[in-house]
Amino acid sequence: MLEFQEPKYDTRRGRIVNRETGKPIPGDEPIFIMRAQDPHAIVAMDYYMQLCKKATHKRAIKARVKQFAKFANDNPDRMKKEPD
Repeated sequence: MLEFQEPKYDTRRGRIVNRETGKPIPGDEPIFIMRAQDPHAIVAMDYYMQLCKKATHKRAIKARVKQFAKFANDNPDRMKKEPD
């Protein structure tokens, strides 16, 4: 098992797949993607992290939050005022 999920998903042939298994997300399964340019993403990820129980998953989320915060700090011109 991976100690740290980085990143967990990728795209292959137009599908979102689990990087470790190569298994695609089924077309009928809804997904939700947050981008670093979304001003609400960090708050949402912080809350999600509080709900998670596994320490390894929490660490992965915390690392992603840091990446989102760095992106926001380094790219203020690319940040949305409100998601569209």
